[in-house]
Amino acid sequence: MDLHSKQLEKKYGLTGPQLIILQVISSEGEIAIGNLAKKVSLSQATVTNIVERLEQKGILRRAKLGADKRLVFVGATDKAHELLLYKPTLFQKKFITEFEKLEQWEQTQMLSSLQRLALMLDEGKLVPDPTFNNDLH
Repeated sequence: MDLHSKQLEKKYGLTGPQLIILQVISSEGEIAIGNLAKKVSLSQATVTNIVERLEQKGILRRAKLGADKRLVFVGATDKAHELLLYKPTLFQKKFITEFEKLEQWEQTQMLSSLQRLALMLDEGKLVPDPTFNNDLH
């Protein structure tokens, strides 16, 4: 996934999280940053930082709509729609093709295992082991 993420960034100028946010905004239309954060399962601060970077690239635009000026909405620009015409994906096409060949129960088992692993590695619950040597170089 790391290699594909680097290819994604090189080819389209987007990171994985940026692509996810862009896809959600494209399908939802203008959306409040707080709602966007919930949809992509990231913190509002993280989403705000990603949106700022995409806004600097001219891919997204932010606006304060309605009576509550604290509420910031995000929308896709023409540049975003052009990028999405190329249908960038988070996974390599080979992976998607091979995954789709699996039996339904195998797909479910793999997804279940990955979800469990993600929960185990949840940053909010993961405490670094001070005795573990990270410097393997």
